[in-house]
Order: sequence, then structure tokens, then C-alpha cells
Amino acid sequence: YDDFISNLSPARRKMFTILNEYRNKNITQCTNARFFKTIISAVDANNDDVISKEEYQALLKNIGAEEQMTEEDMDAIFDELGVGEDEKVIPVDLIKKSWEPLMKVVIPK
Repeated sequence: YDDFISNLSPARRKMFTILNEYRNKNITQCTNARFFKTIISAVDANNDDVISKEEYQALLKNIGAEEQMTEEDMDAIFDELGVGEDEKVIPVDLIKKSWEPLMKVVIPK
């Protein structure tokens, strides 16, 4: 777990911390895989297999964390992971692949 976290950019680390805090408060009886599948389903609201900045912001608002991520944080995540010229989006498969190491570890509370 520590190796995974230490390899994330500061903005991605912040996003992961927010999601983990939400999980610890609200969804304690859930495996890592199930939790992240639930998050992906929630954030990819239109099921187009890509996540827009607006979808990420809606997720943050829905979990009461919209004030915890700055616009600069969001830009950093989309600059790092996003694809596309005009409006960057993050492919769901890329997120799943980046979270794969977490499926095998216990995430501390």
C-alpha cells in the first residue's frame, strides 16, 4: 500500500486519500475491488468508459468532498492521465489498471 501511495503524484494521492476517507466512513464492509468498481460506476455516470473532469467533480460533490480538491489538482490529474486534444478525459481502463495493485493489499483505515 505504501509503495502504491508513494508513487502517485500529489494530486492523485490527494484524490485517493479522499476516496479512502469516504470509504472508511461509509462503506467499511466492502472489498477493495468492490469499492473501486462502485466508484468507477458512480463517476462514469454516462457509461461511456471515459471520465470527464465534470464527472469527477460531480463524484466529489456527491461524497461531500468538492472543497478538498482544487481546480489545479483536477488539472494535474487530467494532464497526467487524460487523453484527447480539446477536452481531456481519462479512460476507465487506465484507472482500473492503475488501481490494480490495490486489489491485492489491505488499505489501512
